[in-house]
Order: sequence, then C-alpha cells, then structure tokens
Amino acid sequence: MRERLNNRINAMCRWEWLFAFLLGVGCVAEPLPSPFTPDSTKILLSSLTEDSAEEANENVALLGLPGAVSGFGTVRVVLTDGTSEEFIQTTVNGSFVGSLLAQRGDTLRLSYLSGAEESDWIEIVVPQYATDAVDRGPINMAGTPEQPSKEFSEAVGDSNDPQNGGGDEPPEPLQSLFEILPDGQVRIQTGPDFISPEDWLFVGNLVTGETVSTRADPTGAVNLTFSAEPGDRILMFSQSAVDPSQTSPVSEFEIPGT
Repeated sequence: MRERLNNRINAMCRWEWLFAFLLGVGCVAEPLPSPFTPDSTKILLSSLTEDSAEEANENVALLGLPGAVSGFGTVRVVLTDGTSEEFIQTTVNGSFVGSLLAQRGDTLRLSYLSGAEESDWIEIVVPQYATDAVDRGPINMAGTPEQPSKEFSEAVGDSNDPQNGGGDEPPEPLQSLFEILPDGQVRIQTGPDFISPEDWLFVGNLVTGETVSTRADPTGAVNLTFSAEPGDRILMFSQSAVDPSQTSPVSEFEIPGT
C-alpha cells in the first residue's frame, strides 16, 4: 500500500516538473522573424550606355515586381561606396519603383524594412547597355531618334509647360502613345518598332509604386494599361527576350494633363 502511494507521489512530482518546464518554455519570448530578404529574381535595373561618362552619375531605374518583397514597407538602397542612400516605399503586393543617380558598374545594396526590422542585404550591379545589341536598343519613343529618352522627355515637357501651349493638344509623339482613360487608367498603344520584337516593356509609377509589364508583339508594338493620373511620373525601360540580363536605359516622363 505504501509502495503504491509512493509511486503515485513520484508520478505526480514528475508531471508537476513537466508542467513547470513547459510553462517556463512558454514564457520565453521568441524573437520575431526578420522580414523576407528581397527577391533578386523580381528586381530589375535599367542600364547605362557605354557613352556614359565614368565620373558622372546618371539616372537608373529600380523596379520591383509584385512579390519582390513581402508587402508594405520600405526598401533601403545604398551605393556600396557610401555616396548615396535612398528609401523607396513598397506596396501591399510587394512591388516598388524608384530611381537614383549611379554609374555603370556600381554595386547597390538593397534591404527591406518592416517596422523596426530589417532584412539581410542583397547586392545588384548597375548593368552596362550592350552597344552591340542594336536589336535591344533603347525605347523608340518617337520614330527612331538617336536619343529617344531625351526627345520624348522634351515632348512631354512641351505638353506640360504653359509657355509652350500646355493644355492644348499634346505633341504628336504623345498623341501616338497615350490615351488617358476616364477611370484613372492610362493606355499605351504603339505601332511597330516601339521596342525590339518580343522584348519586354516595364512601366513603373513613381507616385503609386505600381509596376506593370507586357511583351511586344513580333513587330515590336506594345499595348498595356496601368493606373496613373495626370502629373504622375513614370519610368519605362525594356528587357531583352534573348538575354534577360540586358535592359535598356530608362525613360522618365510625366503623364500630361488632359
């Protein structure tokens, strides 16, 4: 009888020790998981041409497709030489759009911040535009200008500048590209040779952080719709379908007023 009682007491003691151990473990505060590291396979940089002066910084687009980061937060971008640091707001679906001044061959370090937490870094190198890849050339904004970004930006500037008739019909390059829809959407519908056949066109809205992409048809024409309002600033560049590491220099412009 006494032996059975002792066995029960010993068993109860063991259970009490186990409960105490589990309770103690449960009281230990486990660290919160760090934000997801940015997905480098969903992040694109526009390129800089070989003619870009090595000592001069130029505008480079940084575009994260949906899922590039884990959601709403901030992407921190640092030039590894310490000369520049940018913070880019991300959307709930993990996309983001930004730009910074850099030189070809510069290394960028990216991390994702959510509240007080910061992810691990990834590194991306600013690509050089391949001079021998004429079929992947910069976006052809108005026919075949030698500097399409410059000519197109000038055309957009003329349409928005009151000194140049802003508020009237936009210049011909814009009429051929843009259709501002009544529901907060903008359609870009081009003719052949806008970009190289079957290459990808990426568009990012610097105001909303939205990114969209489409593939050109076999003639190089594109047709896509994205959310934007007059006054929003847009980044646009192409990516080679043959070699995805090759991108064009960026074109930046403002959606003209109606």
